[in-house]
Amino acid sequence: WETLAQELKLSNKFKNIRPQTHLANLLNFTHINEFPLPMQPDAAIFLAARDDGIIPPHSAKNLSKSWPGSELRWVNGGHVRSFFFQRKAFRQAIIDSLEKISALSHG
Repeated sequence: WETLAQELKLSNKFKNIRPQTHLANLLNFTHINEFPLPMQPDAAIFLAARDDGIIPPHSAKNLSKSWPGSELRWVNGGHVRSFFFQRKAFRQAIIDSLEKISALSHG
């Protein structure tokens, strides 16, 4: 954040903008609500890291609420650490989601 803050201060256009706000503005077009709902949002399983410094817990909860019926699961660790050390949870979420899709499409 410090590096981005310094770069923003050097810019006349973004001099008084917080780095977090600037990054959020840049990434707004990728927000999940900018896209149509999937055909089976209730088959979606979101994994959120309890100590995530990139996606805070309230954002993970809001994301899950955006897709009605989706499931939110929590893993220990941060944004990157959980990806490397919680692979079993990620694999299980994929398997469970595929099973939901199969059950929903056959039921």
